Amino acid sequence: MAYREKLSTSKQLALGAMCTALTVLSLFAASILPAGRVPFLFFSCMIMCVMTGEDAYLMALVSFLASSLISLLMLPNKAFAGLYVVLLGHYGIFRSLIGSRINSQVIKTLLKLLYCNVCVAIGLVLAIYLLGAQLTMPDTIPVWIIVLVVEVIFILLDVLYNACEMIYQARIKRALFPRR
Repeated sequence: MAYREKLSTSKQLALGAMCTALTVLSLFAASILPAGRVPFLFFSCMIMCVMTGEDAYLMALVSFLASSLISLLMLPNKAFAGLYVVLLGHYGIFRSLIGSRINSQVIKTLLKLLYCNVCVAIGLVLAIYLLGAQLTMPDTIPVWIIVLVVEVIFILLDVLYNACEMIYQARIKRALFPRR
């Protein structure tokens, strides 16, 4: 593995602040616009790859926490903030950490699916017991089909995240951090 120069603390802080601002802006757009909600949610998740791509995991965590707090305080539709806090915000950090430490693609995929399932389960428990949400299941669709659809959505999220991460590494990173 080639040696990469690590960003200075001030650059990490500035990058974290920009990522936080873009994340909150993206979540705000998802919460108020009638169309394009899913792409804005995905973009809010994708922003974290800038921080993890620079191995700034601590600053990525700080950016996630700041984005979460600001979104919970400011967004008119708290459901989008909740989705970010429960799954989308920290998924990129987790994904990058296991991607750098585990070689087996099968184990990585299973761990990512397990992580997403646990996060969704925690989110559902919080929504039902803390927020008093009334969730009803349709009688005509078996639970296993709903779980299967959610698993496919997780896999699509991961595939899209991987494609965007490769585009970031190949093209965008050079524009953000030119070599001197």
